[in-house]
Amino acid sequence: GVQRWCDDNLMRLNAGKCKILHFPSNKSDKAPKLTLNGTELEQVQAYKYLGIDITVDLNGTSQWERISGPIRSNIFLLKQLKKSGLEEKILASVFKSLVHSQLRYGSVVLDTCDEATKAKMQVIQNRLLHALGINSSTALKKYNILAVKNFIARCRHTEITRVLISANHPLPNSIRSNRRTNSAFPFT
Repeated sequence: GVQRWCDDNLMRLNAGKCKILHFPSNKSDKAPKLTLNGTELEQVQAYKYLGIDITVDLNGTSQWERISGPIRSNIFLLKQLKKSGLEEKILASVFKSLVHSQLRYGSVVLDTCDEATKAKMQVIQNRLLHALGINSSTALKKYNILAVKNFIARCRHTEITRVLISANHPLPNSIRSNRRTNSAFPFT
């Protein structure tokens, strides 16, 4: 299956780097045994691809767990920048660069987090804003810094819309499902 597809499309894959993420439709649904160059591919529960954690339960919690540490570490930096006398406007810009860039990039998966996880995200954002010397309502009014939940939802919507309306993106043209496997990849 995989090997033939690669041969047909003049593509070579490294079997040691390839993994299987199986998304079962029910608990009894078993993952297919796939081989590449005679090597059985390893089945995993989660995989980091281009900086995004994809899990079999399609939940963004592992993405948040991975980026929350680096985001939290910006509290000290922002406090030091505030002490050095930077204007509030510049501090808000630094905040957006360091924090919102991470949330924006992972927004499609972060939006799948449960409400408790999103509440934790908000707590960290509030601490970061406190390091700047502003509260969330001031951040919204003066610098358009949304609540985390709203920011992630807006970014997710923007990104999905961008992909789906793009004439050049491969996804809208490749969402043709194979009826037997319910997959866009031909396993036969």
